[in-house]
Amino acid sequence: MKTDPEDRFLQFAERYELQIEIEDVASAPRDILAAPADLEWCTLITLRSAGPDAQRIQTVFTSDPSDTRPPNLRDALWWLASDSWAIERSNRDIHRWAATYHYPDGQPATQRLFNLHRARANALVALLGQPRYEELLSVYESELQRIS
Repeated sequence: MKTDPEDRFLQFAERYELQIEIEDVASAPRDILAAPADLEWCTLITLRSAGPDAQRIQTVFTSDPSDTRPPNLRDALWWLASDSWAIERSNRDIHRWAATYHYPDGQPATQRLFNLHRARANALVALLGQPRYEELLSVYESELQRIS
């Protein structure tokens, strides 16, 4: 993988030998009468650490069917870091987390999404280790400041 010298996410991935697998998947249920150009395209991303005890984390990306560029390693790291950063910024408190996004507090869907993001943050810690996890969140935060 050739690294963009300006892209800290790709530098991070290269430094820690992260690997990615990309697989297009069919979604269900879907509107079978809709034209293919009107459906979202789903791609399963598996991010792996290197070595004999490799850990992994998976996520599904949806995109417009006309987008010919598949999600990549940077996309995966950005979204995983984004969700984890929000969990950590709220001190893993559902009420603070929900307020960040203006989600209705106390609803089952909010609780379910919070639980999913918290579990993925835990999986990212398992994949990277705590110091690298914190480094990735720092990379994400610096990216936020850069684009703001």
